[in-house]
Amino acid sequence: MEEIVNLLSLSTSINPVDVKMAENSLNIKEGMPGFVETLFMIVTKTDIELHIRQVGCIYMKNLVKRKWDIDWEHGGMNKHDRDIIKSNIVNVYMSTPKIIQSQIGEMLLYISIRDFPVYWNDLLVNIVKFLPGEQTDLLSNGGMFLQGDLNTMISKLQQYEHTLSMIKLILDKYRYAESSNKVLLELKDILGVVCEPMYKMFVYSSQCLLRHLPAIQDTTSRQLIMNICLLSCQLFYILHCCDIPEFFEDRIGPFMESFQAILELETIPGLVDSENQLVTCLNIKSQIFENLRIYSDRYQEPFDVYARKSLSTVAILLTKMVSQNKNGLDANPELSSSISSLIDEGLRLIGSLAATQWSDNAFLDSGVLDHLVEKILIPCTFLDINDLNIIEETPKDFVYKYLWDINDVCDSTSKRSAALECIKNLGKFYYTKLSELLSNLIISLLNSISNDAHGNSSIFEWEEFNEKSGNYYKYQITNSEVTREASVFLFICLSVRSFSKIGGVTHLEHGIDIVGFYDNYIKSFTNSPLMRCCALKYLIVFKSHFNNKSSLDILQQSYNWLSTQTSSIEEMMILLAFERILTQKAISSSVNSSTQDSGNGTGTAPSLRTSNVQNSGGALLNAQSGLGSQECVFKLPPTETYNLCFQMVANILHPLLKKACQGGEKRTYLTESEFIPRCMMRLLTYLGKLGSEMINTLTPTVVDCTKLAVENPKNPSFNHYLFELLGVCIRNSSDCEKLDSFVLPILIGILEKNLTDFIPYSLQLLALRLDNLTSQNELYNKLFIHLIDPKIWHGPVSVVPGIVRLCSSFFRRHSLFEATISSHVKQVFERFQFCLSHRRFQSTLSFEFLRDIVRFLPFKWYSQYLTALANLLLTKSQEWNRIGDHQTIIQVVGAFSVIVIKKPFGEMPEASLLNVLDTLQSGLSLIFFSKVVFPNLLKATLSPPLRYTIFIALLKLVSELTFDQNKRSEFILEAFKSVYLLFNAIKLSDDPNFQRRNSVSDPSGTSDGSALNNDCLSIIPDPSIDTQNPIQDEFEINYHKLLTASCHSSNNPYPNQKEILQILTISGPGTGVGANNMHACNFVECIRNSEHLKLMKITFQPYLSDISNHFIGDQNIQNFIHSLK
Repeated sequence: MEEIVNLLSLSTSINPVDVKMAENSLNIKEGMPGFVETLFMIVTKTDIELHIRQVGCIYMKNLVKRKWDIDWEHGGMNKHDRDIIKSNIVNVYMSTPKIIQSQIGEMLLYISIRDFPVYWNDLLVNIVKFLPGEQTDLLSNGGMFLQGDLNTMISKLQQYEHTLSMIKLILDKYRYAESSNKVLLELKDILGVVCEPMYKMFVYSSQCLLRHLPAIQDTTSRQLIMNICLLSCQLFYILHCCDIPEFFEDRIGPFMESFQAILELETIPGLVDSENQLVTCLNIKSQIFENLRIYSDRYQEPFDVYARKSLSTVAILLTKMVSQNKNGLDANPELSSSISSLIDEGLRLIGSLAATQWSDNAFLDSGVLDHLVEKILIPCTFLDINDLNIIEETPKDFVYKYLWDINDVCDSTSKRSAALECIKNLGKFYYTKLSELLSNLIISLLNSISNDAHGNSSIFEWEEFNEKSGNYYKYQITNSEVTREASVFLFICLSVRSFSKIGGVTHLEHGIDIVGFYDNYIKSFTNSPLMRCCALKYLIVFKSHFNNKSSLDILQQSYNWLSTQTSSIEEMMILLAFERILTQKAISSSVNSSTQDSGNGTGTAPSLRTSNVQNSGGALLNAQSGLGSQECVFKLPPTETYNLCFQMVANILHPLLKKACQGGEKRTYLTESEFIPRCMMRLLTYLGKLGSEMINTLTPTVVDCTKLAVENPKNPSFNHYLFELLGVCIRNSSDCEKLDSFVLPILIGILEKNLTDFIPYSLQLLALRLDNLTSQNELYNKLFIHLIDPKIWHGPVSVVPGIVRLCSSFFRRHSLFEATISSHVKQVFERFQFCLSHRRFQSTLSFEFLRDIVRFLPFKWYSQYLTALANLLLTKSQEWNRIGDHQTIIQVVGAFSVIVIKKPFGEMPEASLLNVLDTLQSGLSLIFFSKVVFPNLLKATLSPPLRYTIFIALLKLVSELTFDQNKRSEFILEAFKSVYLLFNAIKLSDDPNFQRRNSVSDPSGTSDGSALNNDCLSIIPDPSIDTQNPIQDEFEINYHKLLTASCHSSNNPYPNQKEILQILTISGPGTGVGANNMHACNFVECIRNSEHLKLMKITFQPYLSDISNHFIGDQNIQNFIHSLK
């Protein structure tokens, strides 16, 4: 231990030589037995200096992050060390100081996300032991449940607080979890452990807060009791996120009564004696608002009797808070944030309550709507001094928070976005009264501007350095501008019925004149920073309702503003307007017809069916083509806006990017933000090949700026969009060979210098260039050898997706590097095995890698490794099947399906999937398909391309069967049922607006709902979404993903119809479909003509009688068989 303590101390030395020596020594000791136990002892020993204990804890946390996700066989942490950590981490968390506890908590969170509850089922049981038992009366002795001294009481309260903190830390992942059988089963076991202790702590802390808190003189004890109450309320919300637990439903009365009482509690001296206590008290009330809202949103029936009281309580509290907070500048940022959060949650609760018709509806009472609008909603739409201060401190945050378009406003946490949501929900049932109130108030506000003698008086001023003049320039916002801006925001709230991310506002309320309001109340007042931003926001929100000429006129005017003394917020909004307006997609006629006003604000769903589906199989073809197959058409054609775009890029954006490269002491907010590279990237993407000449001019500047960002990184968002811009230059350049001389040196330099933060970007851009490579390049030969080196795969996890992306490009272009790749196929499969052993990658990235290997490389290159591959995947599938991980198993099925399609028809019978499985174990193929594949097809979520691939693969397997008669019969029956379900499920084509939570309710297409009630195959619109692995959403993996380089032209993770045809007909010299193989020729011809019903017929024709006899009791299948005959 002493040696490790000395090394930990030395690792904090100011001498870099000592630090390097200590790190190397510690790395060597990592693999020695007892190292983890020693670290735990160091962390917990009180006679060791605190900073060394902290360093030891940080080292152990980083060790866990490096090795926990990897199997021991591939360099990960061994089972013994994992068990040591799991058995000690809870006790260490409870017994260490806060500075160490935070690191232990981070480590606990990291492990629990991956292992709890499947691989760590006793975690919560060990934690709740620190809460009071069933026999403990927490409310005895006037709420002071301990007879001992004050220190003992504080110690116990701290113990309870730490315990609840741990529980919240572990269960937080369920806050955003989608309800599924897997999640509900996990929560069922969790609720059995947590509910009773959590309820006991809530009752104790809430009663202390309501009755006994003034009697507690000790400030620390008060704060601890408030913290316990807050944690209990937060756990209440988490445990309700997927479904209402029976435990809480049975006790809804005590919970709701306590919630109402706490909301009515006055935060007066004697009860709250410090700002910290006030902040905690406000946070408790905010969380209670959120708790009430989840009942109002999802569990209306048990909540119905509490709706009126909830509305009354929230209205009274918000009226008071809004009045007190009006134009008040809070010196304490934490207190200001808590007040804003309370108002925000309160507004959202009112909106939620308004969206339901309650049995005792308080909204129908006289004066209720008037009070809500005039006393709460209207004040919340005005920018106050706290809001305006952000302009001077961080103008980018002001733009994002208050002046972004309506889609993102609704995702914001500002009180204005909450007010917008509240007004929209109030309009659901009370639009007539609400519109009358808001219309009168808007007119009143606009009229008051001209009558206000102090309207032009400044209420906020700030200075910015102006590069055009070289001096500082003073800007101001007047009272009348704030009033006019609030009026415009209220008009937006009143006008919008629904909107989409793509088209902006899609539905307006009746009688709204969008252009007329702009001309009368906005256009003539755009002579100040705030009103110019307001005008541009208005244009972005209603972009689909301005004609092309009006939109271009406003953009031209905003371009002219840039030649004047514009402020940072104006410049940012102008850049936002250009990228949002010009890149707006044209709405197709089918979408237009489906989004016409239907009288209820929701429109009608577009038809998801195609004609004669059952006869032609046309929907199957539509479904397999997947998303992104339609050509992108812009509302404003690039040919009409080229001149304006050229002026914007050449005269504004390019010079600004040059200034960002030059640096200097007086750089503006704009040159340090991501707005410049993002706007350039989107404008060049919008122009496509029309912008290729611009790209040739811009590339040297972009490369210089990228070099500076790599050498001296500051703003991660700026760097990210800079690489996105570089990706567009690579993709749309008219002279790729010339571009290489600029781009390749910096990309290769990043790899050579091992610049971890930028390696993922470099790999993706190299892949993008490789996608368009037409001739062999020795540099890429060396690069491939570097890519399959195990060392690079064991580096930072953020690098691995970029490696896989670049490897995929090599596989696609394998004809250029045949000698190099074909001689390293074994190493490629070894890297896949590493990905499969890594918990972060095993459910998504590893299978993306495998799919690209078997999909793009020639079958003969990897056929000899199929037995080892099958053995590996089957071993993993046993584990996934045991824990019910259907999505990952279906990825195995997808990979096997691609292999089946790739194998040449009628050739290499030893490489047939069924024979490969039977080589491992006699009869294994039948067991695998009947026990794993077919059942999981019914349970998993299938993307359209995956569904089509499995459909074709199963038919090809049946066509090539070599089983004996008995085994063949059982396999054919199961295969027919699965193919039948796949065929019928895809009759619902994949609409872009189809929600992930929806599933196919009637796969047969019948209207009576009788067909195969629970045997349907659910579908999702986005195959890249991983519903099973929340780890994939972590910052360090996804932050480095480039949109311009992340997807290939097909945008499909599985082969589409055209590619499958190519695979089946051109499998290499002397292979493929032969003239003598009539069935193979017919098989391919059916796919070519999209005759999928006929394809099923020719495949199952010899077995239809047996199939009909087996499914004699299923009328739907009988009808289907009849159609085949």
